[in-house]
Amino acid sequence: MATHSSFTDTKPYKKACGVPLLPIRTKLDGPAPKLSEPGDDIIDEVIKSFRINVLFKNYDVASEADKLLIYVTVFLCQCLKKIEGKTNADEARRILWEFVKAPSARPGQPQFFLGGLISKPEDPREIDVFALYTAQLKEEAMNRLLDILFIGKAPAPEYRFWMAYGKKTFMKMVYNLSLIHI
Repeated sequence: MATHSSFTDTKPYKKACGVPLLPIRTKLDGPAPKLSEPGDDIIDEVIKSFRINVLFKNYDVASEADKLLIYVTVFLCQCLKKIEGKTNADEARRILWEFVKAPSARPGQPQFFLGGLISKPEDPREIDVFALYTAQLKEEAMNRLLDILFIGKAPAPEYRFWMAYGKKTFMKMVYNLSLIHI
């Protein structure tokens, strides 16, 4: 059975495109609220459940936070595909940095990979908030993934296991980089 987010009550959080802007543990600047209490944030949840969830072709969304869990899981799958075979931390960081910073399709655009789950923006400001939040989320997720995969500049013991799971495609979804202006 797939793992769901523990953030079942998303009422206290602002939303953009129907997705809660959950707090994350980060030092990066951005619109994401900082996680002030001990415990896991959404990125921790994705990392801990990645090897289970990535095996599923279907996923029942139990809460709005699950949409974010799906988004980050698909993103991490794509990160692993991008750095497959790269055993140098600096090279992997450079490749993933370019990937994180590349423009991507947004909710409301036909190329957006979660078009059926994440709603179209009500106004242009909402899409900007969503884009800034997910940019911060992707950068933090990338940093944490690299911390798991590498010790210094060399692959960590877990590297080969993560790479094996990275060959899977969660829910047959691919993170789409094409961008069309709306």
